[in-house]
Amino acid sequence: MFARILMAFGLIGAVSLAYADNETNPIQTYLQQALIKSELLQAEIETIKSVREELIIAGSSMDLSTTLSSNINRGERAINGASSIGTENENLSLTVTKPIYDGGEAKVDLNTARLKLDNAILSYRVVEQNVLINALTAHVNLVTARQRLQVEQTNVERLKQQVSASELRVQLGDTTPTQLALTQSRLARAEASLISAETQLNIASATFRRFFGQIPSQLTLPEVITNQPTSAGLAGDLALDNHPGHQQVKVNERLTRFGIDTLVTQIRPQIDFSVTGSTTNSNVAASNIDSISAAITLTTPLYATNTSRAKSRALVADHKSMMLRLTDSELVTRLNAENAYRQFIADKSLINANQAERDAASLFRDGVRKEVEFGLKTLLDLLDAEQDVVNAELSLISTRGNYVLSGYNLLSHMGQLNAEAFELVPTFIAVDELPRYDVPFGGFPSQVIYQD
Repeated sequence: MFARILMAFGLIGAVSLAYADNETNPIQTYLQQALIKSELLQAEIETIKSVREELIIAGSSMDLSTTLSSNINRGERAINGASSIGTENENLSLTVTKPIYDGGEAKVDLNTARLKLDNAILSYRVVEQNVLINALTAHVNLVTARQRLQVEQTNVERLKQQVSASELRVQLGDTTPTQLALTQSRLARAEASLISAETQLNIASATFRRFFGQIPSQLTLPEVITNQPTSAGLAGDLALDNHPGHQQVKVNERLTRFGIDTLVTQIRPQIDFSVTGSTTNSNVAASNIDSISAAITLTTPLYATNTSRAKSRALVADHKSMMLRLTDSELVTRLNAENAYRQFIADKSLINANQAERDAASLFRDGVRKEVEFGLKTLLDLLDAEQDVVNAELSLISTRGNYVLSGYNLLSHMGQLNAEAFELVPTFIAVDELPRYDVPFGGFPSQVIYQD
């Protein structure tokens, strides 16, 4: 466990050092904007505020309660056959009740409320992690889309020059119309790829604007994480300890257990102490009465009903379901982290392989170009060699972007991707620091009118 903790802090420190300088690495600024602009994060904070109030509501079963009642009776009354007279009785009664024992309901409700608050905070962590990984993906996609577009534009310009040269050579009789048609077909294919690259750039730009607002003219890939787990197994262990989604499943399993405890408190006896004071004023002098009384009330069900039996069976089934979900979550969380580690290592190896492929394709193209000049190779051979260079360059661009993202996906699956890892100011810091809403004295918020 100590090794896992050191590894977790090492990952956070590695990312923090990589982004310590906002001027050279503006990704910090962009991610901070993404956190501030996220409505989902603000919604999660409002949920935390709401659930926080449940801690106060949880102990309501032991609260002091009062009941005030008043009534007026009017009628006719006759005594010993005498003439009837009108009567009017005014009764005022006040009852104060204090629960002495609630069967443990307040304690169970308080524990349940605390777990719900933990669940709300973990839900915020899940959303924060998703916002960061989606923002990083938007950032990387825009960079790679720009690079891809530049390569496609260069390829189209090169083929246009070749088409012009081929047309001139056909006029001079140095080449055939067939070779010209071949070059024109390659140009048409490159123009189609250019249209696709422009579309991808527009999509990436719109997505970037959704997270960060204004699109900068210059943008570079974020730094790759400089430290990572030493094995897939360690990545899985860190994920089980830190991933907020998995921690939520654990909390939900505990909540179902407390549901059984809540049902038990409802069938336990409850004891209340109450004091009642009443006064009766009447136009008949002998009927004026003031009284006070005290009572201890014991309430308990006499037998288990079909409803309580059904609730008990349902809660047992719910808990069994959550236990199975928890087991599945452990397997999935570990597997996702281990696979993310494997993908990160694979993408790291692909960088070197694609760079070697690009360099070799460039050397081969240069050699083919010289052989074409001496008549040893045809124009088709040169077009194929040049297209291989373009394909290798595009593949390298994609691999570099995937390598960056796979590193942060690894952090995400291990539960290490959060605002603190980038030394950002989180939108949620602590429950006690959240402001409370100021509502009227009566405790009822003002009416909300929803517009269609």
